[in-house]
Amino acid sequence: MQQSGRIAKGIYPCSKTIAALESIQLKFLEMPSEKVPVLICGMPDTGYVGRLAPYYLTQALKASKIADLYSKYFPAQIQIYEDGTAGLLKGELFWSKTTNLLIFTGDSQATTAEGQHIVSEKIVKIGSELGVKKVFTLGAFITGAMVKDPSVYGTATSPELLGELQVHNVKTMSEGTITGMNGLLFGLAKMYGMDSVGLYGETSGFGADEKAAKAILKMLEKILNVALDYSAIKPDKTVLSGEDQNPESEEGHNNDRGYIR
Repeated sequence: MQQSGRIAKGIYPCSKTIAALESIQLKFLEMPSEKVPVLICGMPDTGYVGRLAPYYLTQALKASKIADLYSKYFPAQIQIYEDGTAGLLKGELFWSKTTNLLIFTGDSQATTAEGQHIVSEKIVKIGSELGVKKVFTLGAFITGAMVKDPSVYGTATSPELLGELQVHNVKTMSEGTITGMNGLLFGLAKMYGMDSVGLYGETSGFGADEKAAKAILKMLEKILNVALDYSAIKPDKTVLSGEDQNPESEEGHNNDRGYIR
């Protein structure tokens, strides 16, 4: 499965067991040519902020897709694409060659708590094998109120990292929980010895929120000292059409599935 200590291109299950073969299928299309120190993750959540922010980031950085992740824990449905074709819901891993960043996002979160743990851990393991030392998770900070200029709230695994965020005027979170895979990715990265940083765009939670997503991108631009090409960003029509395929609970469609402050 590995060549010269690196992941080889191709399709691989989560482990050698038959049960795991049914859980996750990972298909690498390309391998990074060097170790990648930073992984940025975001999965669909309230306001789709956790989906829109990384999706737009891949466009603004002209990142290339290097892997697809399929899992039985994603919803039992297919996605219809703009060109009329269709396929299973999946996660996608991108690599920005110019900035040497990894970006992971997906069509949906896993539908059960167990599935969210399993898929999140797989994503973190992939990052670890590719050299990641720091993980950023992106998502929504729900206020229930409409705002013209969304703020960005943050948390991190150390006071030093928090200090770096505060330099850029990220508002420190002091209470609450981060639910679903966007919380698990943060916590599991810490368990695997990586630094974790969470950035969450202020949103009312009433519909897809591009402003909150782009507020996060502007903050990432400063924190990572990278230049983003906003003219390259094209709207995610699937998300902005209002389709709901981002369950975060056992019940599936949960109207209160974002971040509880």
